[in-house]
Amino acid sequence: MSKEFLTVLGALVSLARALDSVSHRVMGHFGAQNGTLHFLDLSSGLLHPAASRGIAPSLRERIEPIPVGKGMVGLPVER
Repeated sequence: MSKEFLTVLGALVSLARALDSVSHRVMGHFGAQNGTLHFLDLSSGLLHPAASRGIAPSLRERIEPIPVGKGMVGLPVER
């Protein structure tokens, strides 16, 4: 593996840990036991999960990506 690849991989691991920490704090603030944080892909208009807590992998596979305007996640983004 190249040094550049390892640098990018390290950055991705750090980002994943940071997102996990953010999701834990946000959900704790609201008293939520389950939830997801999403990012919006502006080119496609789809929401993709960035971090989750208490969501079964099998459920995540069925609900991603989420169109803006659809469901409990997409509707608030549209508004």
